[in-house]
Amino acid sequence: MLSAIIREAAVGVGWMVQRNDSIQSEWMAMRMQGDESSGDSANSQT
Repeated sequence: MLSAIIREAAVGVGWMVQRNDSIQSEWMAMRMQGDESSGDSANSQT
């Protein structure tokens, strides 16, 4: 019983880490795009 819980937890953690990696890379790409666009708008304002 306990080994099944541990195995499920390990799978859950592995899925979370995998999902976190994809979210992080997507967030970085979005952030880089956002920095570029905000930089352009700042340049046009000043």
